[in-house]
Amino acid sequence: MTRARILQAVRQMRFDELCARRQQRTVTMAEAAEMLRVAERMFRRWSGRYGVPGVMERKVTGKPCGLNRRSH
Repeated sequence: MTRARILQAVRQMRFDELCARRQQRTVTMAEAAEMLRVAERMFRRWSGRYGVPGVMERKVTGKPCGLNRRSH
């Protein structure tokens, strides 16, 4: 298993736990986002598609995202 896949699996487990705690109302959305070190808006988006691989972030793989590239 590669480092990127391990990191993604850990993030998924943490997200699942925080979503459960959020549903139980033991943490706020802002607190859950802070624990994951993401913006509250991103946590809301991920929560909207709970359990979907969209939680995974491509930046962990080390590949450039393409947003910073200039078009010539």
